[in-house]
Amino acid sequence: MTRAKFDIDKFDGTGDFGLWRIKMRALLIQHGCEAALEVLREVTGETTAAVFWLKLETLYMTKSLANKLYLKKKLYTFYMLVGRNISEHIDEFNKIVLDLTNIEVKFNDEDLALLLLTSLPASYEHFVETLLYGWEALTLEDVMATLNSKEIT
Repeated sequence: MTRAKFDIDKFDGTGDFGLWRIKMRALLIQHGCEAALEVLREVTGETTAAVFWLKLETLYMTKSLANKLYLKKKLYTFYMLVGRNISEHIDEFNKIVLDLTNIEVKFNDEDLALLLLTSLPASYEHFVETLLYGWEALTLEDVMATLNSKEIT
């Protein structure tokens, strides 16, 4: 079995805690968890991994009104940047949705699909119109799959 090496920077309170958390959990699982978690316990003084994660989530994934409003505004004003490919755009969209889900904000799947479609630039206008009027129901998974297949062709 080969082992991959991951370089994950120490979380300093800036940046994306949700993404850092996912990377750290994957790294801990890869390295057998117990040894890695023991080091974390020593550093933080916490007695269990669960308390350690809860402490980090409390610090960096607050469910405050200001945080909810900030993330919702980020989602509602999300727009595809010039030069970005569709898979990068979808990844960024999913990251914002995941951050909102982590603070217990819920969305209807169809609303997320429409938000993703409205975040596309004018060059996708014909694609969006075809998609909106060609289907009976719209799901986020269908929109993402169709966008990805459009990029491949």
